[in-house]
Amino acid sequence: MVFHGYGLKRGLEEELVVSSYGSIMWIADEPREVINNLKVLENEGCNQKYGFYESIDYTPSRLKKGEKSHPVKTYMAHHQGLILLSINNLVKDKIIQKRFMQNPEMQSIAILLEERMPENVIITKEKKERVEKIKYLAEEVYTERMQDKVSRELPVSNVISNNNYTVVMKDKGNGYSKYKDIIINRYKETEDIMQGIFFFIKNVNTKRIWTSNYTNYLSKPDKYQIKFTQDKHKITRLDGSIETTTKVCIAPNEPVELRSIELKNYGMEEELLEISSFLEPVLSSKEQDYAHMAFNNLFLTYEYIKDSGTILVKRTARDTSKKDMYLAVNLYSQDETIGDLEFEIDKEKF
Repeated sequence: MVFHGYGLKRGLEEELVVSSYGSIMWIADEPREVINNLKVLENEGCNQKYGFYESIDYTPSRLKKGEKSHPVKTYMAHHQGLILLSINNLVKDKIIQKRFMQNPEMQSIAILLEERMPENVIITKEKKERVEKIKYLAEEVYTERMQDKVSRELPVSNVISNNNYTVVMKDKGNGYSKYKDIIINRYKETEDIMQGIFFFIKNVNTKRIWTSNYTNYLSKPDKYQIKFTQDKHKITRLDGSIETTTKVCIAPNEPVELRSIELKNYGMEEELLEISSFLEPVLSSKEQDYAHMAFNNLFLTYEYIKDSGTILVKRTARDTSKKDMYLAVNLYSQDETIGDLEFEIDKEKF
């Protein structure tokens, strides 16, 4: 059974949307056909926990490739009211129409309901319709890769970017960030030195030290897992009773990188943890840093802004044709902290 909707706006013939309430409103006249129609809608995924959804969209231009229909997952109170009235109309022998026609104003124009549709209708069109190829929405694929083992032979990596700012991370959680062709932190393919941007966590009670990523020279995690998606990196590791979860993401339109760390204590005793972040800034091209690392460091200056708790790193341009580069590093905690914020800009003293 098909119910037709009529409209005066041109182009409606390209819209194909079937509403559940529109079908149920006819139940007092054709109950068997309506029930069969509702079964079809239910098979299409239109009937869920709170009843029938608003409608199902069959318009090809709004469907993804491979889809035949897509339910409009909305409930509108006034349409649900129409459904209840229609069911009441069925079991009460069209009581709604009877009440409606008891109104004298409605009785005065009841003759209009007897008007017959004209047999000869002239249909005009301003322009001839063109048959166009069906266009489908671009298919969005959201993938998630999970690694719970670190491989030296076949390392896995992931890249997140907003076109200008990029973060590259491997399955150990090491990697680098860059803004256009400017490298933010020092990174080389070696296991001998600390790599990337990460956190050191020290359990003051047990003296155990670990990092937010996977390192070969510190405490190995009891469990380790890293998840890669298009918009973030997520590292989870368990050290004793402490679970460390690190999430890395970037702002969609600004050169801003966010790294959040969450610590959970699954033990029965209260623990005191000391957290230190590690970053070796570069703020130059990788070729410039590889050529002479010590000389490249001479153009970096550091400033601590106490009011905001921010470390400001400045790279002074070596010639007038280039601009100075700045990097701001800020630590923020929503939880209670003990002691003042400390920082060290000398790697040898760290």
